[in-house]
Amino acid sequence: MTDITEESPEHREVWFIYSPLDKSWANLRIATFTKPINNPELDLVVIHNEIGGRVGVRVWQDIIGREQWVKVRQIKVPDAAEVMAASLKALV
Repeated sequence: MTDITEESPEHREVWFIYSPLDKSWANLRIATFTKPINNPELDLVVIHNEIGGRVGVRVWQDIIGREQWVKVRQIKVPDAAEVMAASLKALV
């Protein structure tokens, strides 16, 4: 497997993903995608709310066939101004 120790800060996407398999980890989930600095051809993924041995960064290309994941719809990541506005509201 390719070394995926350092993620590119320029690329971050959040998606709804889906797997039709009859498994406890399948169905509609949210996942964050990034790319490694040393191999921008790969997509790294963290599937949220995973447990056990499924926790952590995985290579999307390694799991889409085996686990039948598909990207459903991208979720807009807030920009810096939106994060700052939310932070200021929390301080009030």
